[in-house]
Amino acid sequence: MAPNPLKTFVIYSSKDKTLREELEGHLRPLVDLGWLDLWSDREIMPGAYWDAAIREQLLAAELFLILVSVDFYNSDYIRGEEFSTAVDRLNNGDALIIPIIVRPCTWNLFPVIKDLQVLPPGGAAVTDLEYWKQRDKAWDVVVQKIADRVQKLLKERQASVPPARPPGNVAAGPTGAQALPPVLQNGQVHRDRPEAPEMVYVEGGLLNMGSPDYPATKPLRNVRLSPFWIGKFPVTMELFDLFCAEKGLVPPGDQGWGRGRRPAIRVNWHEAQSYCQWLSQITGNTYRLPSEAEWEFAARGGTISQNYRFAGSDNLDKAGWHSGNSGGKTHPVGEKAGNELGLYDMSGNVWEWCADHWHDDYKNAPADNNAWTKEGNNKMRVLRGGSWNVIDFYCRSVYRYRGLPDHRYDAYGFRIVREI
Repeated sequence: MAPNPLKTFVIYSSKDKTLREELEGHLRPLVDLGWLDLWSDREIMPGAYWDAAIREQLLAAELFLILVSVDFYNSDYIRGEEFSTAVDRLNNGDALIIPIIVRPCTWNLFPVIKDLQVLPPGGAAVTDLEYWKQRDKAWDVVVQKIADRVQKLLKERQASVPPARPPGNVAAGPTGAQALPPVLQNGQVHRDRPEAPEMVYVEGGLLNMGSPDYPATKPLRNVRLSPFWIGKFPVTMELFDLFCAEKGLVPPGDQGWGRGRRPAIRVNWHEAQSYCQWLSQITGNTYRLPSEAEWEFAARGGTISQNYRFAGSDNLDKAGWHSGNSGGKTHPVGEKAGNELGLYDMSGNVWEWCADHWHDDYKNAPADNNAWTKEGNNKMRVLRGGSWNVIDFYCRSVYRYRGLPDHRYDAYGFRIVREI
């Protein structure tokens, strides 16, 4: 499978806009080859918050191309926001900076820039026609060097990730498990055995987690996730009833709405954990509740996200059941549209327990798949996704809620993860 293109952010002064457009044109072959995903501030939607959109792309970028000139360095916004974030990402080891000298300047005195290998080699500015004679010649040299570096990075990234293979022994046998193909792909579905939920494969990637308009999800942060499996649907009544029968437990009530493929409700956090432990025992694989990061990454479509407000659509009526269309009850799973990965009911129907303890914001939160269980509110756990009895605001993929771990409620359910 070809690696994903590098998400690329160009930092430049508005006075160098023409030079940025020239660079875009020369980079077009790399975009068409699938090597670069080049983002422009022209893509910010009308009515969107400009600063928030820029910040989101800064945190998602894997490659920064910096058009270096006097005006670049004299812009307080560029140095204080864009360039500062790029340097932080570079120092964290999750992004690369390539400076491009576009106009003559004392770039070799600029902090950080002076320590990096610049383009064109030697630092002769792209616009220095005494040196280059033709500007296109300078751009050709710049783009060829970028292409060489990007191709090397993509090959290294592809070589560093071994082919994803099915976890555990899942060959067909008396347990009813079905064999998986040797290489897994985004959205692929598998079921260990009839008693287990259908699981969807989510390839790893980078999540820009949170929302600039919601204090409980600040500061916005980058999370790099490893691959995992997640339930195609929230755990249903029929599956949870099997667990209760096996363990000799009283099944949760259904409020008279029905059972079958409706999501299990009135299941507290501890009971959801017990279900995961039981499923792990009977399958030989590790099942658990998702971390907040895994849940949000999956809800937003993983590496193939279309950046919808809800899980699969900007229109909640298409994606889920909420107070405006549910008729005051849950509905069988899978009746609304799935998201990019083929996951259903992640917006609305029932709130879904996560493994994390509640924290009031994301300061010091993990930057990987791990649930955040330290230094938080030991009395509260995280819930995600909204439910049949709330308005659309609470059903957004970025929204967080909290509940007592021993509390049962007719809007609380859960979805599970299976480890690779």
